[in-house]
Amino acid sequence: MNKKITTNISAYCLLPTFNILFFVIVTIIVLLRSPVCNARDNYVFVLQGLNSSFNSSILDRNFIDGMALQIGWRDVERAQGKYNWQRVDQLVAEAKSRNKRITLHLLPLHPPEWIFTAGAERYCFTMPARSEFMRGGRELCEILPWDPVYLEHWSRLIAEFGKHYNNNPTVLAVSVTAPAPEMVLPGAIPGTQTFLDMQKRFNKDVYLNAWKQMINAYQRAFPDKIKFIAPGMVLFDEFFADDVIRYAQDHYGKKLWLFNAGLRADGVPQKSMGTGHIASRLEAFAKEGVLGLQTIWNATDDPGNRMRGTLPDVLKKGMQMGASYFEIYAIDVQNPELQTRLADFKRLLCGCEL
Repeated sequence: MNKKITTNISAYCLLPTFNILFFVIVTIIVLLRSPVCNARDNYVFVLQGLNSSFNSSILDRNFIDGMALQIGWRDVERAQGKYNWQRVDQLVAEAKSRNKRITLHLLPLHPPEWIFTAGAERYCFTMPARSEFMRGGRELCEILPWDPVYLEHWSRLIAEFGKHYNNNPTVLAVSVTAPAPEMVLPGAIPGTQTFLDMQKRFNKDVYLNAWKQMINAYQRAFPDKIKFIAPGMVLFDEFFADDVIRYAQDHYGKKLWLFNAGLRADGVPQKSMGTGHIASRLEAFAKEGVLGLQTIWNATDDPGNRMRGTLPDVLKKGMQMGASYFEIYAIDVQNPELQTRLADFKRLLCGCEL
């Protein structure tokens, strides 16, 4: 009698253990059979200018993982050594409050006037009438990307930039935009007088050393963050970027992501430049690292069809190139007619239900 009671009690005591084991096994099977959205590897960010109007509800869309913020030098250092991060802080806080991430694109284009007073050479040129993105005949003044005064002051700015944001967990990545965004020399459009002048001024070793200097500066300022570099053609040299990428890989390791801001339905513009080496380099990198792409323009207001197709066509092409990080213009993210398409793209990108 006692033996029977003991046996029944032992079996009863084991029931919770069996129930727990059964639950664990069923859970594992469900997880293995269910699509998983790995947000760490797949991102859709909304592209936002620092001074553009901003509707914070745009971050509430479930297909948006964060914001890519474009910042001008003038916006944060209007006077030499006087840094103002207030507006950037506000938008970083907006992203944080919605559990979203942010990428910071600080750009040296249209530099503040004080940099020329400080001794940097002013390089002025006229945009040709056939330029796709700028009004023809407009005079612009930029900085030569190897100018030592410019590099010194930009290094100081990036050091302050890093003090402010390297330890901020909301910040996913920063762009290495100096010496020059996409490595393009100022005004160097083939067939123009500026291009011929730049060929006379250009020294490959000097420009490469400027890139190495900036790669080092960004690593010191942002050792913990992903760093984007956008390879581009330098005059007629489509292989210059290879040396920059190799140096960056040695210093950034897996925290180096490649980037291109010209995604169209037929790929990126560099595909038709020279032998197409830069476009091929991007796709090859995507197989071993992370490739980020920004649409070349918006689809909502693009009468000239710079995207050369619909937004879904453009994003599909980006996935075919191996990209897993995308930046899409805010006007498209807010377009009611594109909501379903963008949600479908996010599902396709991460293989999950939203």
